[in-house]
Amino acid sequence: MGREDLNQLNQAFRYTAYNDKGDSIKTFKVGPVNPDFVPYDAVSDYLKAAIMTAEDPRFLSHKGFMEKAFVKSAIQNIKEKRFARGGSTISMQLVKNVFLTRQKTVTRKIEEALIVWLIENTRLVSKERMFEVYLNIIEWGPKIYGVKEAAEFYYAKEPSELNLSESLYMASIIPRPRRYQMSFNQYGEMRSAARYFHRLIADLMLQKGLISDGARNTLSYSLSFPGRAHGSIFRAVRDTVRATQPSDSTQFEPLNLIDLLGGNAAPDEGVNTTVPAPAEGTPVPKP
Repeated sequence: MGREDLNQLNQAFRYTAYNDKGDSIKTFKVGPVNPDFVPYDAVSDYLKAAIMTAEDPRFLSHKGFMEKAFVKSAIQNIKEKRFARGGSTISMQLVKNVFLTRQKTVTRKIEEALIVWLIENTRLVSKERMFEVYLNIIEWGPKIYGVKEAAEFYYAKEPSELNLSESLYMASIIPRPRRYQMSFNQYGEMRSAARYFHRLIADLMLQKGLISDGARNTLSYSLSFPGRAHGSIFRAVRDTVRATQPSDSTQFEPLNLIDLLGGNAAPDEGVNTTVPAPAEGTPVPKP
């Protein structure tokens, strides 16, 4: 098991967020002792469903890995001779954030895989608890950590109050939280790539019975940001980033599009097939 106490995920613990250079950014408690901690049931079902659909569609049933996503990630990384695409499940993202450094090395990826295997295969931590911790520690913007701070930063709301469109936007920025403005042009209009992501994930949520037809019909691309993020998203200046930098399509690319679209492909190796699939029309299930 090494030096790390993997059981800390089941209790309140002290978490330090680091940047890619290894510098500590913020330290806070993860648990009820922190007034900003948000329990699983106090988060909007729209947000939970949007994140699971976009980031890891088999999170509730797999044992930490999605092999096809790994292969796709490895191929792209080899082609570009850099770590261009992560291909990480929510389990892997959680382990990376809580137990490991941000250095992108082969050794760290091996350590990450071993810890994920231990946690998932020994059932040390429930899926609900893993997702709860994940929501409370990930970065949602520059120095914005945890779902409560994020909901306030963007919408001046509690996490339980987020609607479908707001939830989809928050799910879309998880891969690149410090580029959260990139979904919009200088006039506050949502760009085509971001619109595509919103439509795709909303339609998949509807297909899986995670939202109703009525909820799908509320999807809007005109978001308002009454929180502190407003000034940096809606700015009437020349969009120099768009003019000089080509669009990165992987910003809005789901983890495993084949899985998301529900093709006839066999389940990935490592999928826990003993976990029943959610019934149509049910909200995000608890493990």
